[in-house]
Amino acid sequence: MFCALKNNIHLYTFFEQRIKKFKKVAEQIETCFYVRAFEN
Repeated sequence: MFCALKNNIHLYTFFEQRIKKFKKVAEQIETCFYVRAFEN
């Protein structure tokens, strides 16, 4: 039981890191689009 819980926590932190990275990239892409929209 404890082992499974530990693995779930590890998976959760792994996904959390992935989501944070994804959000960062998404924000950068969004900024790029805004900059290009203003430039045109």
